Amino acid sequence: MSSELIIGSLTQNIHGGRGGPGGPSSSGAGGTGGVGEGSYFRFEKVENIFMNDQTHIKLRDWLKPADVSQNQKAAEDRHHIGTGEWFEESREFKQWKSSSPSFLWLHGISGCGKTVLSSVIIKRLRDNGDAMTYFYFDTTNDRKQKLEDCLRTLISRLADSASHASSILESAWKSHANGAEAPSNQTLLEILLKILSGFATPVFILCDALDESSEVGLVLNGISKIVDAKITNVHIFLTSRTEVTHGRELFHLATAVWLKGTRVNKDIASYVDHILTTEKDFSWSKKIKDDVRNSLMNQPDPM
Repeated sequence: MSSELIIGSLTQNIHGGRGGPGGPSSSGAGGTGGVGEGSYFRFEKVENIFMNDQTHIKLRDWLKPADVSQNQKAAEDRHHIGTGEWFEESREFKQWKSSSPSFLWLHGISGCGKTVLSSVIIKRLRDNGDAMTYFYFDTTNDRKQKLEDCLRTLISRLADSASHASSILESAWKSHANGAEAPSNQTLLEILLKILSGFATPVFILCDALDESSEVGLVLNGISKIVDAKITNVHIFLTSRTEVTHGRELFHLATAVWLKGTRVNKDIASYVDHILTTEKDFSWSKKIKDDVRNSLMNQPDPM
């Protein structure tokens, strides 16, 4: 609807309905018509919707979140059906979802499937309608490498699903010269913690590939503050290469899952079988395909 149509509709409501016919008078002229009753409540409702929409736009412009939906789509497209089911059925994952607060760390070598598993969990939470926010660190994108990129995006995605977030964000926006000043990392962290504290139901935070951040130390310090806050209902899920955990106190607080071993090897075998049977480039005899599969899967570390 255009702004002109909205204004016209509001004007009619403010002025009220048409007056009734006048009564007889001694001068022969009709009496004064009745006063119509306008719907002032409807005006308030339309105005609030308009203002909320404008508020959402100005706050989003101030936060400047990264578009991590593209990372999610790319990871979903790479997912081979059936792989990763062992993780959702694992004791560690079920405990992460049911305990509160909770902190789960998924780690392994580069290319072992951490990002695809992250996307599987994000999709499952999204399909279930759970309150959730996520971020993908990405070395190929300058907007997805710093702590502030992560915090801005986590906050923005929560604001889209949390009714209490708007007032928290607008207050911060006003205190920063109505959005003319950029928020510091500390301010962003405080905003995020306030929003998280306002949830009465479970809320999930997922951050993938922390090792791809250009500020690994700052990111880990920021996450430590979220973990240390021990906010009820908050569930944190992180992934990184294994070496990032070395010497970090933060990781002693997490339930850790190492992407290595029998469970992961089953996923690898399933993927290899799928490729060998569906790709036209591998139109070999059954014996050659079996030899290839066995050669790959009998390595000390098939990954």
